[in-house]
Amino acid sequence: MVIGVNSKFYTTTYLLLLISLGYIATDIYLPSLPALSIYFHVSDSEVQMTLFFYLLSFSLTPLIFGPLSDHVGRKKVLLGGIFISILATFGCLFAQNIYWLIAFRFIQGIGTGAVLISTRATVSDLFTGKALAKQISFITMLMPLVLAIAPTIGGVLQQSFHWQAVFIFLICYMMLIFFCIAFKSESLKNPSNEKISQIFSTYRSILKNRLFLIFGVNYVLPSLGFFAYLTVSPFFVPRNYWVVTH
Repeated sequence: MVIGVNSKFYTTTYLLLLISLGYIATDIYLPSLPALSIYFHVSDSEVQMTLFFYLLSFSLTPLIFGPLSDHVGRKKVLLGGIFISILATFGCLFAQNIYWLIAFRFIQGIGTGAVLISTRATVSDLFTGKALAKQISFITMLMPLVLAIAPTIGGVLQQSFHWQAVFIFLICYMMLIFFCIAFKSESLKNPSNEKISQIFSTYRSILKNRLFLIFGVNYVLPSLGFFAYLTVSPFFVPRNYWVVTH
């Protein structure tokens, strides 16, 4: 293990704050989807596009920012990702129509995706061997708890202060993370000298690996159902609950 024992709890908390950001930005926002549909006078499907475009950029961004963090360092990518996320969240807060909200959510996904991939790389920088496996397992174990709390917070904010409060909360959360990153030292000790052409060559070889594709498909297919539920549930559950109870 590279870091000292006394700083283990702080480091774990720091990494959990960072790695959970992208997922919190998705889940805390879900209870506000019906309210956004009413506020912008658009259909449910148009509001759901804000979630789709966020997840699209969030999932594709690591392909770019992962190798970039190997070259310029984790801290620069983390700060850049958080900065993009904060600006995009301000854009979401003051969006004048649903199309601007979709655009800013897409940009927000770019920022949070950069944070996610750089944080995962940071874990490998700070821990080695069994300590690395233990740290990843511990963070993975805590993630479901974070994902369960986020919609609850979003629901309370929506019920008490309307949908704008959700984005204000995210801005505060992101600014906290920004200052945490600013006071941390760079974790990457040996920057990569790999050329861009070599990076894309590696991607091609990975995509030709049948074992990787099998594991990838097995992971993606269950996730499709999960994210489909996330998209539909804010509209489906409250309305059916109202019908049953009335």
